[in-house]
Amino acid sequence: MLRLSKPNLWNVYMNGNAELEHEVGFEAFMFAVAEHTKEDLDKITVFRFYSLLDYIKNKNKANNG
Repeated sequence: MLRLSKPNLWNVYMNGNAELEHEVGFEAFMFAVAEHTKEDLDKITVFRFYSLLDYIKNKNKANNG
């Protein structure tokens, strides 16, 4: 993913650093997936991960719509 977005700043301590934003955002997303699914993300397969995302998305549609 980082290869798709060129860094805008190389100093990771400066606000707006692209690598830092991508990495932190992805990790926060993974924490949310783990929290809502109780899955062990160190052992999850790609297929199961995307299946869980679809399940959560469809469940939220049913509850909110």
